[in-house]
Amino acid sequence: MTPLSDFISKNKEWLFSGLGIAVATLLVYAVKWGYQALRGRRPPDIRVKVMPALSQHSILGVMNFLTITAKNYSSFPAFITGFYIELRAKQKFFLSQDDITGEFQGKRELRPGDSFTFHISSQHLRSFLAEPGRQVTDLTRAFVVDAVGRKYYSSRKELHAALAGALA
Repeated sequence: MTPLSDFISKNKEWLFSGLGIAVATLLVYAVKWGYQALRGRRPPDIRVKVMPALSQHSILGVMNFLTITAKNYSSFPAFITGFYIELRAKQKFFLSQDDITGEFQGKRELRPGDSFTFHISSQHLRSFLAEPGRQVTDLTRAFVVDAVGRKYYSSRKELHAALAGALA
């Protein structure tokens, strides 16, 4: 007999019990995670935060904004391509241009520890919500899309609290 078959025959009771199967499952996931990390195939750890903000405009005065921030908590760079707000019907609200910087959305690198914020003015939000049948509750959560199409979401509660502040 081989050492592996000897081990199995001596430990078959606990190996095939719930504990043995749980340990084997954990080992498989640990090996898979380690392999993906070494090969750079683990998805980035991008977290999305939504907050209301105020900005002083030289002509228009104080303006309210909704900010969507993507933060890269990974140890490697991530590439994001867009900021969106998800609607109830799985549609999305997309604004092509940042309302403070005027910069258009596009592919951007987020280095480890970096973040990037996109700004949506309360005027754009109000004009979107003024469409017939639209309500604030139709906006469910903010999300960011990376270069390969993965989505990273904010919490629903956080978006609704930020919308209340931005639309105040």
